[in-house]
Amino acid sequence: MVPLRKVILTMTEEYTYQQIKRYVDQGGKLKALCLRLGCSERTARRKIAGYRKEGRSFFRHRNHDHKPATAISDETRKDIIKLYNELYFDANFKHFQILLRREHPGIQKISLSSIRNIMKENDLLSPLAWKSTRRALKLKDKVKEQEKLPDLFKIENPAISIDPHPRREKSKYAGELVFLDASIHPWFAGTVTTLHAAIDDARGDILAARFEKKETLTGYYHVFAQILKNHGIPNKFGTDGRTVFDYKRKGLTALALDTSTQFGYACKSLGVDIRSTTCAQAQGKVERLFGTLQSRLIVELRLKNVTTIEQANEFLTSYIPIYNQEFAALSDSIPSAFDKQLSDKEINLLLAVISTRVVDGGNCISYEQRYYRFLDAKGNHIHLAPKQKVLVIRAFDGQLFASCKNRIFALNAVPKHKAFSYDLDLPNTKSKASKPYVPSFMHPWKQKNFEAYAKGHRQAMYSFEELLYSTENIYSYENLYL
Repeated sequence: MVPLRKVILTMTEEYTYQQIKRYVDQGGKLKALCLRLGCSERTARRKIAGYRKEGRSFFRHRNHDHKPATAISDETRKDIIKLYNELYFDANFKHFQILLRREHPGIQKISLSSIRNIMKENDLLSPLAWKSTRRALKLKDKVKEQEKLPDLFKIENPAISIDPHPRREKSKYAGELVFLDASIHPWFAGTVTTLHAAIDDARGDILAARFEKKETLTGYYHVFAQILKNHGIPNKFGTDGRTVFDYKRKGLTALALDTSTQFGYACKSLGVDIRSTTCAQAQGKVERLFGTLQSRLIVELRLKNVTTIEQANEFLTSYIPIYNQEFAALSDSIPSAFDKQLSDKEINLLLAVISTRVVDGGNCISYEQRYYRFLDAKGNHIHLAPKQKVLVIRAFDGQLFASCKNRIFALNAVPKHKAFSYDLDLPNTKSKASKPYVPSFMHPWKQKNFEAYAKGHRQAMYSFEELLYSTENIYSYENLYL
């Protein structure tokens, strides 16, 4: 005797079966049956005949036990799990999907939802998984949604926020507002470094990026230089309250260490405005950028075996276009507000570090534990009066200049010992050195201009926290960038 096999139907199939069974057993009007089933009389008669011949099994779909042709094979599932566990363990699922298509074209193309299902079946979590998801994995019931959590975990939100951060519109023009910030993180080889980056508010594309050991003026200068060379002069920078942008250390006497004055003067020379804020939500776009890069760039750097800052900066030149192509709105419909692009020579002179020195009795100045003489445009030594105050300018490429009473000189290091002895050495047949380059007297490095800017900058210092969180302006978001 052959045992009877239970026929399992879906809800739709079960409903159709019950209606046909009722019609056959109890009778009724065929037209009413068609209305209940939503089919034609011909289809209804075919289902009635099938029921009388095969019974309940007729209503079960013939592909019920067959896998679809597009189903992911077990071998592919095993390969995906193996690749993720051994090679791409620190990538999020979206990034993992991109890496599969790019690095493993032999593997079947799989949708993001399928990857998530495969990972869920094997209890694998994305590095970007929510806390509730991580908590649910430890629980036997595996909670899927926040609403299913016990009331203990639910927080009732008040009707009115006491610390509002309303959503704002993007800028109209590209280059109208550029956000600057840095992220300290173990980006590669377990080494903690700092990534300086700039992102456009209108298009959301990375304009420039630079790795440095710490968050310094040099890192932001390199980012600024990339923007000026590749895109042009922006209209405004949006920054946080870091010392590079808006802070004067108490008791600081060395002008070269006053990074706020250095970066601010470079922006003033180009007509770039700076708006700083202590509100992290106002920097949301660049904060989200670093969140994305920390989940993706780390994986890319590891796969390329990047171990040094030099290699990382070289890799950024090829990775930034890839990131912008995927995440940025690179549309011609967004007009640009960038001014003219600058040459390397112009960038070198504008992005400088300025400090003050006093001429000593030997007509020299001391800078970074060395003595320097003054040279004019013809290469002749210039003797300035002792106790004369001068500005020392270190250009972006490291060249040194000096400004005194609106005149600019080149600086020549004084060697500790003579290179040639007229008494003991043979005559020197080497050609004379070329004349040093000296900028025009109309350059922004004029001493009076910089001293006036530095003085006004110190007088205009104020607390952005008091401005932002004062009683009158607590609900005004416009105070951030107006």
